[in-house]
Amino acid sequence: MLLAGGFVFVIVATVFASFFAPHRVTKEKIQTYESGETPIGSAWVQYPLGFYIFALLFVAFDVDIVFIVTWAIIFKQLSVFGFFEILFFI
Repeated sequence: MLLAGGFVFVIVATVFASFFAPHRVTKEKIQTYESGETPIGSAWVQYPLGFYIFALLFVAFDVDIVFIVTWAIIFKQLSVFGFFEILFFI
């Protein structure tokens, strides 16, 4: 029920925004913003693949660190089962 409500909300918000958003496209609106300066070159730059891999690894390990830190805070309250549980998680 909650998932369906969220899905309906997203659809309604998207349709609502498409009706009321301004649709006039001018040269100034599609031009790259360079803090008031005249743009030099194109804004579309292809980054090396290594940056994407680094970003994905950061997100994955960032989430892991959140769980590991909370586990470390309550480590004294856990039994041996808690230790093996975090080993399985890692």
